[in-house]
Amino acid sequence: MRALTALMSALALVVAGCGPYDREPPPADDEPPHIPRPVTYDDVRRETGEAADTAVAYTDQQWEAFLEDARAWAEVATDRLDTLQARSEELALEARERVLQQVEQMRTQRDQIEARIARAAETSRDAREVAVEGLRRARQEIEEALEEAEAEFRETPPDNDGQAGG
Repeated sequence: MRALTALMSALALVVAGCGPYDREPPPADDEPPHIPRPVTYDDVRRETGEAADTAVAYTDQQWEAFLEDARAWAEVATDRLDTLQARSEELALEARERVLQQVEQMRTQRDQIEARIARAAETSRDAREVAVEGLRRARQEIEEALEEAEAEFRETPPDNDGQAGG
């Protein structure tokens, strides 16, 4: 939100410095010179309002894109968890139980992330920065856990007959 405030302040300064002067070609020798219309307070207020509205609309679009990306990531994470769970059938009993326990923990984390996404969608503009940071941290944690589980799966050979061993 600090970035939005800074952007709006910068836009206000730009708008104030770049008033709606008429930009016409220089007058011919026989025409009197054109005197630009002075910028008024109402001009500055109107253009600053338009710039602020544009900045808010842009911020809202970026927020919606972030939420859509977070939802898509949650779907991919679900697919990866389903794959890990299905492949665990190839492992010996002890390894399978360990993988299934990890998968269940990651599903819980994923569910928490989906709940955060749902809450974030209702978050006020002022609280979005905190929500984004929390979602990014949670996403990073589950991403690391998924990569670790997938790596362990690659390193663990299946049981002799491909079935659960004991």
